[in-house]
Amino acid sequence: MNTRKIGSWLAGLLLAAAGCNIGVPAPITDVEKQAATIVAMTLQAAPAAATTAGGSGTALNTPAPGEVTPGTGPAKFTVPDNTNCRTGPGTSYALVITIPAGTTVQIVARFVGGDYWVVASPDGSGTCWVQGDLGTPTGNFGTLPEVTPAADTAELPARPGSLFYNYVCAEGTTLSWKDSADNETGYRVYRYDVVIAELPANSSIYTDLTPLTVGASVTYSVEAFNSAGPSARRSVSFTCL
Repeated sequence: MNTRKIGSWLAGLLLAAAGCNIGVPAPITDVEKQAATIVAMTLQAAPAAATTAGGSGTALNTPAPGEVTPGTGPAKFTVPDNTNCRTGPGTSYALVITIPAGTTVQIVARFVGGDYWVVASPDGSGTCWVQGDLGTPTGNFGTLPEVTPAADTAELPARPGSLFYNYVCAEGTTLSWKDSADNETGYRVYRYDVVIAELPANSSIYTDLTPLTVGASVTYSVEAFNSAGPSARRSVSFTCL
């Protein structure tokens, strides 16, 4: 075989190998490029998977702290302890009734400005406001009407006047004061800065039946309050002799 024929034969082999694309990747089509783009976009948009116990991060579909998920059926509120129900959303509003521990009441509305529910009073006298974190709501309360208390234009009530006391160590103490306010919702009585009684408007006397030990000292205070807040307190201290 002469040199010219050998060269022609080698050239033919090279052309055949090039036609088979040995070791050369096939060109990427437009369809494949679009598919890869869609997959990448889907992975970027997908939320992170929920972590298992012992991992880090936040699990999916986990309610935020304090968040309550509506259920089905009538909206109700159950209190584990004796719970005050008032004329408005706050402790400065008048006490309507104390709901007994373990009682379930019907929810009739929700407060748009905070964690309060308007519930049906358990004695059937009407409605009152109860603080949300003092009990557990259940049922379909997601569609309840939202309410806002009427605008408050009240001024602070006057401070109670001339607080007097009379005690018998083994029996308790009777307090009396001048009802100086004319716009109070009620009065609160304190012993050692802890509320021991909440009284209606125009009250001027209260008896604490807590016995005292001879030689023990005690301090009582009284304040008037309304929706604007409490008045200054009137206080008295004495030692049981």
